[in-house]
Amino acid sequence: MRFLRSTICAVVIAGVPLIAAAADIYVDNLKGNDTWNGTAAQSGQADAGPFKSIARSLKAAGAGDTVHLAVTGQPYRETASFYGNPGGTPGKPLVFDGQGAFLTGADLCPATGWTVYQADVYTRNDIPARMLIVNGDLRLTEVACQLLKPGEVCYVPQLSNRLFFALPTGTKPDACRMEVGQPDGSTVQLETAKWQPAGINGVLRYNDLKPPTWVKLNGQAIPLVKARDRLQPGQWCSEDNAVYYRPPTGKTPDQLAIECSVREHGMMFGGTTAQVIVRNVNITHVFDDGYNLHGRVSGIELHNCNAYDCGDQGFSAHDDCSSLIDGAEYRNCKDGVYNVTRSRTTARNLIICRARAMGYAGAAETTDTLENVILIDNANQLQLGNGSAKNVLIVRTSASAHAQTPAISCSGKVTLSQISAVGNTSLFRTDAGASVRVEDCFFAPAQGVFHIRADNPEQILSLKNVRAGADAKLEWGSKYPFKSLPPQPN
Repeated sequence: MRFLRSTICAVVIAGVPLIAAAADIYVDNLKGNDTWNGTAAQSGQADAGPFKSIARSLKAAGAGDTVHLAVTGQPYRETASFYGNPGGTPGKPLVFDGQGAFLTGADLCPATGWTVYQADVYTRNDIPARMLIVNGDLRLTEVACQLLKPGEVCYVPQLSNRLFFALPTGTKPDACRMEVGQPDGSTVQLETAKWQPAGINGVLRYNDLKPPTWVKLNGQAIPLVKARDRLQPGQWCSEDNAVYYRPPTGKTPDQLAIECSVREHGMMFGGTTAQVIVRNVNITHVFDDGYNLHGRVSGIELHNCNAYDCGDQGFSAHDDCSSLIDGAEYRNCKDGVYNVTRSRTTARNLIICRARAMGYAGAAETTDTLENVILIDNANQLQLGNGSAKNVLIVRTSASAHAQTPAISCSGKVTLSQISAVGNTSLFRTDAGASVRVEDCFFAPAQGVFHIRADNPEQILSLKNVRAGADAKLEWGSKYPFKSLPPQPN
């Protein structure tokens, strides 16, 4: 029996199972074939050779096995989904080694099929309207509410069926009487009290309307603005189940390499998958998360796994998941990391830059442990529910458009140590119910604010060996006007 091949899964001798040795499984998206057995990096005799798809390799892989991706110069256009794979066992993890390969959420858009909408704007209705990638660069969609001029109105179905209205200059909402026609022929008089700030300067929003057939402002009909009519060179939008694109001046779509994002995630874990080590993977151009964890997955480790240009998070853990991130760059995602519910994440040796919303965020019930992290020019830099952060550099450069957002926000029990924040005008924010200890930290420039939205700051914030500029101040109170004084160590 000592001559049994390692490819045999199990043999029972005298009632004792003999488990096969760990296997190396190979994937090559150019030379592979899913009808081969995946046991060799190159094709050989009979059925020996690499698989073509990641999906096929994960059907074959189990505890102790290692999946190797070939770096072919072409991205893997698929999601690495561990759903349904139990993973490994303690001491025998399932290993997934990308060897530096890229997984992309985008597929190539055919050069043909574009028609002229008007002037130099082109349209088509046969590709998903998520994100466009043009010559390798991510292009986010334009939305009509961001293009309104004073006195204009638009309706955006993809933003929860909301009507948006840019107030005329110098006018208050109660001076604007608006009525809209509905598809069933009815007329709705909009209530002034129901307008809400839209988060865009001077723009209000109104919820729960069906697509308007017409709009009147103070009795006068006004048109509904469409983003497609205001596209600048290089911009695109999705409206009325079609894509509209205005190429750079002097170009037509068939002269450009255009891709459209069609995959939600780059790598997915769910259920009770456990004991998986992933290393050396790059993910880009998914319309949601680069790395997504749901359910009760545990023992998930990501080593040197990066994410770029994701529509939502570079990494996101949910539910009761526990995981380790060791070595990663998350660049130009909506959020670098955003963990929610009761997830527990240890993150070290990270660089997160140019996130459009959050750099690193842990929601209220999460527990996150950060060490050796650099955050650069994220809209919001660091937000923690519970846990700790040590040796973190938070930088806001002159190129950032978000100078007023806080460098750090905390909502639960948090310890911050060896934090350096440079260039952030707003330094720190926390609310009632939190307990935050800040020690051995440095905050610059000279002007900045520690803001505590509560009347008992001494029970919420503890400062020890914290240095800040001479003009920095501590500000507190449950409502405006706030009390303030220069920060005092204790």
